[in-house]
Amino acid sequence: MADIAEIMDMLDWHMPSEIQSKGISLARNTETIIPFIQPLTPKYNKNVWEGCAVIIAEKSDENLKPYLHGGVGYWKHYHATRRGKRTGGHMFYV
Repeated sequence: MADIAEIMDMLDWHMPSEIQSKGISLARNTETIIPFIQPLTPKYNKNVWEGCAVIIAEKSDENLKPYLHGGVGYWKHYHATRRGKRTGGHMFYV
């Protein structure tokens, strides 16, 4: 099994599409998706976002739920208040 750094190297947008596809395929077997959720390191940032998005999009809502940490709830609250709907200051969590 490839380690996360190898997979991230494969996801780089400068790599041929065949290599990127192989990285996406290898990522399916990783134990966690945390490294693929908005990577912001000097080496891995916007150059791997597209591949990371594919990896995350393949996951079910149930598999993603532990990683949300209220982020979706924040945006639901934000959009509800922007439309003039009262939320009572409550956060909506998925």
